Amino acid sequence: MVDSVVEAVRADLLRRSELGIAKYGVTLDRTDLNLRA
Repeated sequence: MVDSVVEAVRADLLRRSELGIAKYGVTLDRTDLNLRA
């Protein structure tokens, strides 16, 4: 079973990510943060 709302949000996030990468040439991935306290 597929939730259409979740799929729509996922598609929107993917589109925004692709546009941001194309425009700015970077992703939101951070390598300067330590996630373990």
